[in-house]
Amino acid sequence: MNEPTVSKMKQMKLYGMHNAFKTAIESGRTDHYTLDQFVSMLIDAEWDERHNRRIERSIKNAKFHYKSSIESINFDDTRNLDRNLVMRLAGCEFVEKNENILITVSTGVGKSYLGPP
Repeated sequence: MNEPTVSKMKQMKLYGMHNAFKTAIESGRTDHYTLDQFVSMLIDAEWDERHNRRIERSIKNAKFHYKSSIESINFDDTRNLDRNLVMRLAGCEFVEKNENILITVSTGVGKSYLGPP
């Protein structure tokens, strides 16, 4: 492996490129790429890494009260939640249309879990 290159990538904080380059060299996948495809793959890996870190940082800085996700919502009959409506709202079309939503249900159903306070 080209240790000086890997070391420089890490020092330059190119973590996405570092991981992609290291994985490609270790797995021997470099033969399947032309030079421009390999560089493109490294740049895509770096872009993805930075994008994911930006999202993680934004979530952390938002200081949400609850860690929730659409996949973890309990749609039991006792909660009286409409799965189709929740999934449509998860698409966030209301944001693009500049519309508001108002969540009104009984106490203890999980309004705080469904939307930000």
